[in-house]
Amino acid sequence: MNPVSEDVKDVLVTESVGTFPASSATGSEWGISVGHETDSPDTMITLYDTPGGSTGLVMDKTVVPTERPMFQVRVRCFGYKTGYTKLQAIMDLFDNSYRSWSVTGARYLGVFRSGNPVHIGQDDKGRDLWVVNYRVVREEV
Repeated sequence: MNPVSEDVKDVLVTESVGTFPASSATGSEWGISVGHETDSPDTMITLYDTPGGSTGLVMDKTVVPTERPMFQVRVRCFGYKTGYTKLQAIMDLFDNSYRSWSVTGARYLGVFRSGNPVHIGQDDKGRDLWVVNYRVVREEV
């Protein structure tokens, strides 16, 4: 299976939310990066794998092998409201259209937002930073 961040990146590219790799973004396009944030473009979506919960789900005394990883979406741009709006579009995807989905090697049984988006300040260039976290339940197929 891929890291969750890689599968999330593929969803965002498929849904035309951003461009990967970030260095190929032009004009008003949003770049997407996985695991690290590049300095450009200014409009950036960065995906991080974060610690998740225990594995395995007990059902009728049977252990179903599942993973429960987490991921974080970080949005960076000039403009407080611009960042919030972009993060809201991403949240709409995972709160509605991609509550569950399958990719090669994995089936996502559930994607659950762990709270509201949080503005965490600005970087040294004055770009606003927003984050939101998700919990995932997935199994290998």
